[in-house]
Amino acid sequence: MDYARAKNATVIVRGIRAVSDYEYELQMAIDEPQNRARHRNRFMLLAEEYSYLSSRLVKELARLGGPTKDFVPANVHQLLTAKSNKAA
Repeated sequence: MDYARAKNATVIVRGIRAVSDYEYELQMAIDEPQNRARHRNRFMLLAEEYSYLSSRLVKELARLGGPTKDFVPANVHQLLTAKSNKAA
């Protein structure tokens, strides 16, 4: 939310993988007064093939030299690859 505020964002788009994600994100959107006042929250259901994917999993794949290309945009894949090459 700090980043969104710094960029004067008016819409927050969140990916929802499961019902528990929806409940968590909805609670966050409702609980924080400045979220309600300044932002419209939009929730998008992810495609089934990505429903178990998380940033933690992608980072772990990259750290172990596994495939990340199909899970992230090309620029993110390049950064992950460069970071894992530096660590090696």
